[in-house]
Amino acid sequence: MSIGNKLLIALFSALPLLCWAGGMKTPGIICPLKSDPPPLIDGNPKEWQSLPGAIEITGEQVRWGKAKWKNEEDLSGTVNFCWDSNYFYVLAQVTDDKILVTKSGKNLFQTDHIELDIDPCWTPGCKGPFTKQQFVIGISPGNMEKTGDPISDIEPEFYIYCPQDIKSAEGIDIASTRTDNGYLIEARISWELLGTKPVQGKTIGLDIHFSDSDNVEDQEKMTSLYPGDWTGRKREKMMPVMLTGIQGK
Repeated sequence: MSIGNKLLIALFSALPLLCWAGGMKTPGIICPLKSDPPPLIDGNPKEWQSLPGAIEITGEQVRWGKAKWKNEEDLSGTVNFCWDSNYFYVLAQVTDDKILVTKSGKNLFQTDHIELDIDPCWTPGCKGPFTKQQFVIGISPGNMEKTGDPISDIEPEFYIYCPQDIKSAEGIDIASTRTDNGYLIEARISWELLGTKPVQGKTIGLDIHFSDSDNVEDQEKMTSLYPGDWTGRKREKMMPVMLTGIQGK
């Protein structure tokens, strides 16, 4: 067994194994169906409390800038996924002892944010760079200030880095909340925007990055679900995420 496969099994040992055709088993992530009511995109995680499949993000997942990572209070957290017939939902609860959000638009990656990489047409064995079918979506929590001053208050926002030819921002909704130890981001992305139809048993490729900038307006450290050194976005380094029924069944 290769070192990469051992790391995968260790990372996802608490999650169910997903079976592919031919009887091959590959560690994967469950994405349970969310029965009504769907999560409200309001920065409140109450609708998520009964859902299984939470993934813990620790120092082990810091794949880039690890030398600048201090401890779990510096950058860690949890992430949940769920789905329904209209949307793919994400709840990211980020632990960050120093929140720095000063940039917006295409430059939001230079300050604290999360990034979603989604491959709607992922299949076992796929490889290569991202194309127009894969998505890179940066999501900023904003500075979560409510002074009423439009200059100092930076609202939560998203920016689609890939595909670059998307003209409309419709199909993504986000909300953020400051927490005692960091911030929370809640988001939904329409299946129509992703260009695919959800069905139970479908598998998509996914990675989520928690990104931290403590002292400078630049990306200092970043997590990834995929084990191993960070060598850029590649289809073969996406994690398989299976759309399951309610409660992950």
